[in-house]
Amino acid sequence: MATVQSPILVTTPTGNIGRRVTQRLLDAGEPTRLFVRDRNRLSIIAATHAEVVEGDLQRTDDLRTALDGVRAVFFLAPPNLSAESFGAWYTHLGNAFVDALPAGEAPRIVFLSSAGAQRDDLGPISALGAVENMLYKKARHVVALRPGYFMENFLVNLATIASEQTMYNALPPDLPNPMVATRDIADVAVRWLRSGDWAGHDCVGVHGPSDCTMREAAAVFSDALDRPVHYQQVSPEAVAETLVSMGASPGIAADYASMTGGLAHYGTAYKAEPRTKSTTTPTTLKTFARDVLRPAFEAQGLHA
Repeated sequence: MATVQSPILVTTPTGNIGRRVTQRLLDAGEPTRLFVRDRNRLSIIAATHAEVVEGDLQRTDDLRTALDGVRAVFFLAPPNLSAESFGAWYTHLGNAFVDALPAGEAPRIVFLSSAGAQRDDLGPISALGAVENMLYKKARHVVALRPGYFMENFLVNLATIASEQTMYNALPPDLPNPMVATRDIADVAVRWLRSGDWAGHDCVGVHGPSDCTMREAAAVFSDALDRPVHYQQVSPEAVAETLVSMGASPGIAADYASMTGGLAHYGTAYKAEPRTKSTTTPTTLKTFARDVLRPAFEAQGLHA
């Protein structure tokens, strides 16, 4: 009689990363359990072929139900722009999660953290580092994925690219930064989730195919959109003001300002994990621009 494997749990299965993690696990035939607030947000395939547990990441009892009997879990702490601060929010989610872990042998945990999480002055990045430490204290087997700058972050610039031919950020224009597509992050997560031969605690860089500057990114997007795209650096304070105008709390905005200012200060030394063959992932910025950025630009009624 064939042995039935315990499931793999995916939190936040409706986001960019969790959705792809879910699809890759199902494609591989893995028994998969999804933890989601509203099952109606799942794709038909996911809702049909995966076990679904509805609940809230803030509630330990919900998480305890979802974690029961799983062999591995992908834990992603989503941001909350209305929270008091990233530190308070991520600590809240981290406490709920670790309190829900079984008293005996906990599942292997793949946690989405960030490059730079070892530092204590990078706002939301440092807050993720604090959650790493919470997990290490409670669970025996934890890998923290530390990706660089998400390529999908550029999607917030679509409106100003259309209206001003400019994208804005607080990072210096010529600072090389590891830029990674969320689909590559998901694929790395799936490899760790499916593998049962690792143990202990580890931090793993996820760095994209190469480091890239904001000025270079603007040039790539200019080619993809068939229009000039310029990059304009703004102050961390300007970023904070914009976030507050969009509904973020003052504490969240201050955390973002701390992060962007700190990244500019540390430069390429902000991350602890060096680029190696194993941290390098395949999706180029040019591919992202063709497959994701341009279709999103056109879907919003903008014109390349």
